[in-house]
Amino acid sequence: MFLFMGLVAILTFQCSTDKFDTHESFKTNEVESKSIIKDLNEFFLMNNVSLDNEMLNFKTVKRMVAFLQKIENSEYKDSDLNLFENEIGFTSFRRIYAAAIDDLENSTSEVEYKSKLIEYSSIVSDKDLSPNIVMLNMLPVLNNEWFIKMEGVIYKYNEEAVIVAHENTINAVNKVENSRATKSNGFYEFPAIIDLRGSCSNTYSDQETEGDKRARLKYTATKHTTYHTVTECDYEYVWDPVNEKYEYKLVCREVTKPKSVILGVNIDGAAFRKVLWTWHLYSTELDLLVDMELEPDGITYHIEYDEHEASAKTIVKNWTTAPDVDLNNPGGFEFNNADLYFKSRGVETAVTHTCN
Repeated sequence: MFLFMGLVAILTFQCSTDKFDTHESFKTNEVESKSIIKDLNEFFLMNNVSLDNEMLNFKTVKRMVAFLQKIENSEYKDSDLNLFENEIGFTSFRRIYAAAIDDLENSTSEVEYKSKLIEYSSIVSDKDLSPNIVMLNMLPVLNNEWFIKMEGVIYKYNEEAVIVAHENTINAVNKVENSRATKSNGFYEFPAIIDLRGSCSNTYSDQETEGDKRARLKYTATKHTTYHTVTECDYEYVWDPVNEKYEYKLVCREVTKPKSVILGVNIDGAAFRKVLWTWHLYSTELDLLVDMELEPDGITYHIEYDEHEASAKTIVKNWTTAPDVDLNNPGGFEFNNADLYFKSRGVETAVTHTCN
């Protein structure tokens, strides 16, 4: 996307031309950024998105997905999204992940690099420097503590699960995370894994290395339940302190119930170069071709990308949807076929993956 001699008279002319070009480029970028910020602000206003306890608060799951799709289908730069976040007073996981990667890349020794990997272990995977979170599509909407609010329900996404608490507070969600409870006080849900068909799986990662250059291609496909709060009432015996006895009364409570699902695919092609002690992301020419077919709950989705970057460290594509499904009998999903190709300049052999 995301995170790219001779005469004095000739020299003087060249210098002044560079300044003019830079100034015009700056003006163009500034106008584009203002237009993007205005566009995103209008989306938030029209869809009644707010900031609640430093979390983005979406009135419905579908509005949150619509916002992700807006970002996924755009050419927004990280810098534009950062400016928008500054304006609304929000810090996303996307932003802290990008900052952590930049800091790692600026390490001046192996000791410093390894120390930073430990420091950022909750943010960055030490295996391949990818975001350490279970559903990569959610990076732009999660805050710097991994939280988001949708339909009144607070969610937390960690490296393996999606977490919700019946009490529906940040502290309660953290308690569910610490206890890894399944239903007593909340939900600690591992996103659904694809029913295998042939060699297709919900995760894939491979790489080609030639000398000090490396091309890596990976994807993940995940699906998880979303919830809403409903009021349930029933008659039960409760203590009446006035009459000092138990009485049979109608009692109503807010209860968290499954409502829908979120399905997401993340495809990540990256170029690496070995510098001294470790592999660093670096900018080069990249090509990515994707042709996939997913089938969750009887609904078929066809995902295609044909991307080229003249100079970039990565090509990252996210695809997200919230299908209407019957949660009385929700299924997993199948990967009917996948055909991927990733090529980075400097590595002659492309990384390819085909399954059906």
